[in-house]
This record gives sequence, C-alpha cells and structure tokens, in this order.
Amino acid sequence: MKGIRHLYLFILFGILSSLPISAATNLLEGWDGNGDTNQNTSYPNNYGWNLTVGSFNYANASSGVRYIDVTSGHTYSGSTYSGRLLMVRWDGSGSTSLTSVYSYPVVLEANTRYQFSWIYEWWNNASSPELTVNISTDKAGNTAIASQVFACSSSKNVLLQSDFDFYVTEGQTYYITISANNIAALCAIGELSLTPTTSILESTSSSISLNHYQADKTIAIYPNGSTDSIFLSTPSSIELSPSALPKTGGSVTISSKDSTNLTDSIIIKQGSDSIAIDIEVSFPEDFFHLAKIDTLNIDGAWCWFNDPRAIYYEGTKKQTYFGWINSSGDIVVASYNHQTGVYTEHTLYEGLEIDDHDNPAIFIRKDGRLVVYFSKHTTAPAHRFISTNPEDITSWGDDYRFGENVTYPYPFQVDDQIYIFYRGLNWHPTLIISDDNGETLGEPQQFIAGGGARPYARYCQDSNGTIHAVFTTAHPRQDSKNMIYYAAFKDGKFYKADGTLIKSYTGTSTALNIDNDDMDTVYAATNGKGWIWDITVDKNNHPVMVYASFPSDTDHRYYYARWTGSEWFRTELCAAGGWFPQTPDGSSESEPNYSGGIYLDYDDPSIVYLSKEVNGVFEIFKYTTPDEGLTWKEQAITWNSPSDIVNVRPIVPRNHKKGYFDVLWMRGKYRYYQDYHTSIVFGMDSTVNRLDSIAISPNTIDITKSSSETLTVYYYPFISENKSVQWASSDANIVSVNNGTITGLTTGTATITATVPNTTIKATCTVTVNSPNYIGNAYFDFGTSTSPIINNGIGVTNTTIISDSYGWTNAVSSRDRGDASEEDVRDFNLSSSDATFKVFVEPGDYTITVTQGDYSFAHDQMNVYVNDVLKVSAAANTAGNFTTNTFDVNTTNDYLSFFFNDGGGSDANWVVNAIKIATKTSSSINEKRDQDITEGNIIVYDISGRIVFKEKLNGRTYSSIMNSKKLPTGIFFVHLDSETTSMTFKLLNQNKQ
Repeated sequence: MKGIRHLYLFILFGILSSLPISAATNLLEGWDGNGDTNQNTSYPNNYGWNLTVGSFNYANASSGVRYIDVTSGHTYSGSTYSGRLLMVRWDGSGSTSLTSVYSYPVVLEANTRYQFSWIYEWWNNASSPELTVNISTDKAGNTAIASQVFACSSSKNVLLQSDFDFYVTEGQTYYITISANNIAALCAIGELSLTPTTSILESTSSSISLNHYQADKTIAIYPNGSTDSIFLSTPSSIELSPSALPKTGGSVTISSKDSTNLTDSIIIKQGSDSIAIDIEVSFPEDFFHLAKIDTLNIDGAWCWFNDPRAIYYEGTKKQTYFGWINSSGDIVVASYNHQTGVYTEHTLYEGLEIDDHDNPAIFIRKDGRLVVYFSKHTTAPAHRFISTNPEDITSWGDDYRFGENVTYPYPFQVDDQIYIFYRGLNWHPTLIISDDNGETLGEPQQFIAGGGARPYARYCQDSNGTIHAVFTTAHPRQDSKNMIYYAAFKDGKFYKADGTLIKSYTGTSTALNIDNDDMDTVYAATNGKGWIWDITVDKNNHPVMVYASFPSDTDHRYYYARWTGSEWFRTELCAAGGWFPQTPDGSSESEPNYSGGIYLDYDDPSIVYLSKEVNGVFEIFKYTTPDEGLTWKEQAITWNSPSDIVNVRPIVPRNHKKGYFDVLWMRGKYRYYQDYHTSIVFGMDSTVNRLDSIAISPNTIDITKSSSETLTVYYYPFISENKSVQWASSDANIVSVNNGTITGLTTGTATITATVPNTTIKATCTVTVNSPNYIGNAYFDFGTSTSPIINNGIGVTNTTIISDSYGWTNAVSSRDRGDASEEDVRDFNLSSSDATFKVFVEPGDYTITVTQGDYSFAHDQMNVYVNDVLKVSAAANTAGNFTTNTFDVNTTNDYLSFFFNDGGGSDANWVVNAIKIATKTSSSINEKRDQDITEGNIIVYDISGRIVFKEKLNGRTYSSIMNSKKLPTGIFFVHLDSETTSMTFKLLNQNKQ
C-alpha cells in the first residue's frame, strides 16, 4: 500500500508540474485594471498599484504613468506585440524620480513555493536599464524575502519574458515591487503572473566556503511539501545548529568545530528526497577566528593623540574601561566586569561636538576613582570629570574646566601629582599639574617650544616614573620634511635616550626647543615626511615607537623604532596603502596623511597592531617579533571586509588582561573627522560560550506616532559568542519592530520581546506611543547653539533631535559665519551624509520655502525631498549667494519629512539655512482662532519644546489665558485642541507685568 501511495503522489506531482502556468490561479490577475479605459476609473492605483514617488494617470492618457494599450511599435519573440502594458518610469514625468518604486499587493500562504513571470522592455530615455523585482513585506521594497534583477534589451521597445521562483515561509500580505537601477528610464511591463508551483527540497546555497573571515554560515532549507521531517548529516569536523528541521524547513547554521581543512558535502534528506551541498573549509595556519571578533558599541570613534582610550584596572573589581565619542558628539564611557560579565555604558557629556579629536582620556587615581579628560577640537577649555565612587562609571562629580584651546589631553600619575599633557599654549605641547589628586589644576606651562605651527606629541611612562615623549616638527600637511624627535622627562629635567642631560625645566621659558640639535632625531624625513603614532618602553625601560612615513600622500609606510641601549634601531614593517578616509567622488582629500593606524601593545612592544590597505580595503593585522624587531610574523585579524567599510585606528587597552579585548578598532564608514559612522569593534583570544541572560535598554520608552527608535540588547556575559535574538511585538498595529528598531504606528501601548533562539532567555520593553504635538505656521532657523535666531524663528541646531514636534532624525553638523549680518542665513546645518528633518503637522496643504547657501563656501548638487518627493533638485550656490525655493506640498500623513542629500559635484556637503512652513488656510484660521475656540485644551511650549503649562479652555480664549500667566517676554508655541479644530501657532509674548 505504501508503494502504491508513493506511485500515486508521483503521478499527481507529474501531472501538476506538466500543467501550463495559466492553468493555476494567477494572484496578479488584476494588475491590468481588467481592461478598464474609463478616464475616471482606470488609474492603476484603483486596481491595486502603489507608486512611492510620483502619480498615476488614467489608461491611454497623453502623459504620465498609466496603462497603455498598444498594437504596434513593440515586439515580443520576433513579432509585433498587441496588448496592455503598464508604463513605468523614473524620468520625472508624472512626478516620478530615480527613487520611484511600483508595488502591487498579494496575499501569499506560508510554506509555499511561487513563480513570478512577466514581460518588460526599455521604452525610452536611459539606455538598457536594469529593473529589480522584490518580493517584500513593505511597499517600498525595503524588506525583501526574494529579489531578482532583469536587464532590458539593448534595443528600444523589445519585450523580454523572464520568471523566477521563490519560497514563502510566513503567510501574510506581500508586495511585488519594481525599481530601476538609479537611472532616468522609461520602461513598460506586462503579462504579470504569480502562481503557486510544486515545492521541492532545496537550499539557498549549493556550496559553502568557510574560512577565517567567515567561520560560519547560515542557510535556509525549503521543504518538498511532504509530512516528513528534514535531517542533515555532515563530516565530523562540521557542526550544525540545528541538525534536524521540521517538515516546514527553516534555517541552519554551519560552522567548523576545530578549523580542520576539508573538502566534502553536507547531505540534506526529507523522505526519499536528498540533496548535497558542497562544503570547503580552508583556515590558514595561525588564523584569527572571526567568532573572536565582536562589537563593543555600534557608534563610536576616536583620534590617536589622546590616551588612554581603554584601560584595565584591578581594585575591588576586575574591569576594563573604555571611552569614545559618538556620531552625535556625545562623550561616552563604558566598563566591562570580568567577574560578572556585565557591560555598562554611560553618556558623560551630551552634544559636545561631532569631531573624533574629542574622545575622552581615562585616568584611574590611586583611590580607584576614574578621572576623565576631554575637550573640543582647538576651540575651548578642557573638561574634567571625577567619578563619585571608585571603579564606577555611573555617577560623576562637577564639570571642572581648564586651559584654553585644549586638544589631546594625556594624563599620568607622577609621585603624588597628576600631570596632564595636551596641545594648548601657542598650539604647542603644554603641561598642567594637579597637586590634589586631580581636584584642581595649576597654571598651564608650555612644555615644548620651536618646531612648526603645530607639533604633534605622544607620551608613555615607565616603571621608574619617567615620561618618554616623542614629537614631530609640525603637521605633515604643513611640513614636507616633517621629522620625529625624542626626549625623556624626569624630575624636572630633559634627557636624551642615552641618559645625557639636555636641560632642566622650570616653565615656559625653559621649554625644550624642537629646533635645536640636543634632542634625539628618530626619523629625519629620509623617506618622506613622517608622523608619530605610538610609543611605549621595553623591559629595560628603553623607548619603542611606531610611526608612518610618506614617500607620497598615496604611499604610506609603517616603521618600528627602538633604543637598543646604545643606538636607534629602525625597520620598515610594511607598506600601508594610502589615506583611509572615504573621499567623496569629485572632492579632494583634506587629510591625505590619515593612515589606517599602527599601535603598540603598551605592556609588550613585541606586539604591534596595524591597519593597512588590502585590495582597496583597510584591514587589521597583528605583527609579532621574537627578536626585538629583526624579523616579524604577520597575522590577519580581519579579511575580505566589504569594500565600503574601513577597519582603522587599532588600540590595545593599557595594562590589558591577556586574552580579553586584546585589540579594539574603528569599523564602518569614515569621510572626515567630523563625518564618521563607525563602530568600536574588539578581537580577543578568549571566548565565552555560555549566555546567562539578556536585557533591553531602555526597558520602557515613550515614542511619538510615526517616529522610530532603536532598542539595544545587552548580553550577560557581554563577551558571550551567542549574540542573536528574535524580535516580536505584542500588538504590531501599535508598534512594529524590525531588528530592534521600533516604529510607532498608532497611539497605545505594546510590549516588545527579544528572545534568544532555541532558549527560554528573553527580555521585554514596554513601548507607549503618544500623539505628536503638531506645528502649524513655522519659520525654522538652522544654526549653532550660540548663533542668533531670526525674530519669531524657531532655532534648530545640530543637536535638535526629533521629539514630539520637530527635529533631526540623525546627526548633522552646524556652522556660524559670524561676520555676516543676516541672522537667518549667516548660520546653517550641513552634512555630507543624507539626513532627515521631520516636522509633525496636521494633514493638509502647505507652502514650503527652503533657503540654502553659505557666505564662505560654494555648494552644489543639493537635493531636497519632502515626504519622498523630490522638490529641490541639484541646487547650487557660489560663496555668499543663496537659493530660495518655494513649493506646495499636500500631506496625508501627520508629518513633513525633509530629506537632504548631496548628489556629488565639487563640494561634498548639502546645507540648509531656513525652512518656512505656511498652512494654506492659516490666515482664515488665525483670524478666528481667538474668538471661536473657547472649548477644548491649550498646551503652551517654550522655544526648546518643553511644556510650560497645559489646561482646559473652559470658555476662555487662549489670549485671556496667556494674559493671566506671568510668563517672561519671548516666543512660545500655543497648541489649541477642540472637537472641531486642532492647531499650533507661534506667539510672541510680551510681559506687561
């Protein structure tokens, strides 16, 4: 009987697979509007189509995006095509743009295989475009479960036919989305079909390669539709998680247990079906396992002239401490407890400025309290914070400030004093001393004199308390013969490496002069200008340093130098490539001597970590020497990184615990020291397999409808290898969640849960979605925190992050051209990265005016989109000139989203000086708001968005209430909300008390 059943199923599957596609139900049957040509009804959006950017016209209209019935002019399979096509375009007609996406909804069933089929052509404009079809859970095609690219014919009006299969694991509404390859193309599509097809046992990969860059790989396995479970078998050195799947299939992670090299196969079986996946495992000798690399924080950066950036300390706890500045300009410190596995972060200072020169330096006093020093880049005093409790980063004392023009603070304990070196007086190395454990500081004294405009310095301290210092003549951009010098400092005296006294030091007048010949010259610019990177000492307290030389700005070389006891030994380690900043196309690089970075293990100078260019990508390497620099062994820490990612500026924590946080570095995208989006990543030899618990931060959060926030998952122990969760929302109609990013869809409360797969470990966050406070007429004046605001304007700075009314959704920068008179255009916000400024408004019609320009510099190729529609295209200004664009916008949402983008050209930045929003019915409303609205609620906000008061109108007008309050003279936002009207307007209150 069993054999007969199998025979019957075999015959049935054969019959089904032999049926033409047209015999199955076409889920896209209505794509053509059922032949409707009525001018009033035949718009494609009336039959399911959605267009993210642009508008539809009716069938056979004279222009725009529409259905079109053709009988000539188009060929298919060598014959003239006659039938209905949908014109799809990205050429600006019908308000379309390069980002337009066409989508069509379809309900698909779980655990089912489908085939998509269509015809398509290039009609006009851009030559031979490529069209991308996504099967997505959203209309814009951003969350695709399957994707295929189709190249149009090289000839116009030649229709091609293609199809592709995909498998659906979760039943729900999906969208067939169509987009072009970012060119202004006019195309046509037709005969769309989506039908269920016979399921077969299959995998998303036919072969797998594991190596030291990708030590594991996850694949999806799709079932054959039978009732049998799926089983996998592998060579003994390969590990599967899990090794069996239910009949509906799922995902399997494949990894190497012991890094044994092999060439073999993985066998997948379901019932009588079987498939093989070829697997190749190739690990070089002494590889660094990728599983030992993890992310400390997704948003962090640092420079290399202020240290320590990380330090290990044993007191009552055993902890490693870290510090960085994030892409919003916040100063952040963190700690990892090696005994409990708990990782803690604390934002010490918000919105200092976006500049990686500002990272904090961490110092630990004799009593275990942390002292953190940081400063703006060249423009202000330094900040000093002391922790309230020993070995605790969560509570801090006062913000004590010192010096002027402070950059690169670098602290040391010298007997009972704390020495802080920095760049300060006359832009030269400067010393300031504390005699009371860092509580107060004395007068700054210039430590080094001479040299160029800006000598650069690095320091270290040996076991005898001596400060070893290394200096450059200047910045290598400013000195083609930039040299590197050395001196030791002990008990108020300068010494050469051989112990020869150079001079005594008592203050500025006796500062050591770089220009004299008394200092040791470590590098005399014999192979191009140089730049120092790091210095430490060996077991004999002899200095060891690493530096870069530049035969040219595109040829960087790393060197290792040490004092042998009688002479300086120098050796070239390797060629490092060129500069690492990702220079925008069409721009010149302002920092051509930014090498990837080289750093010594402070406690073991036989170990060097460096970043060098490999196949156009900056990767991290470990170099070790068994013979004090004569020979070296290279080990790759990262390999085959994506082409748009850099791995740079590696460091080793001071006094670090071996095997833990052996090296940290910046990984991500980096254009400029004020335009970076990097993570702090670490690698270590030790691994921890267990996972005890997780937590979501924050565990409760209020967000505004239509806004998004990203939740953070903390793992305990933090360095566990098991770091993955599955997200879920208790009510996806209120709050959606995608990989930790939550979006408020409507008002209410929902619980977000993160669950570790195949465990009972989970954590939750309660999310409350609130209604936004709507803005009506408004004049946003963009600038810095100290620049003036135009009369009746709303000031917006680079730190004005989206709240319940308005703000930036991501980090930008700001400038103030203080010598200009006009308040609204002398200052502005800017960035070389895309950014969005969002304003919550009532749905309706608005007139928008955007002003862009810069008194000091030219800008070009500036684009502005409002709610995804291109409104300002390629705006350009010469220095001192401004462009004002006015246009109307209708929004059916409760917000206006201003998306700023730089399209290239000679300047990499877009700018915005002002945005004026005017409701098209504002005059009639404003005339009546005082006399008509006397019931409902009034909420009053100050200029920064804080609520001043809120109460019921109870028959009173807003003006009578405002007059009754003792509010200071100034600008306020008044929000009136009744059953029939809701409005927000700006009011200049003049205090008559």
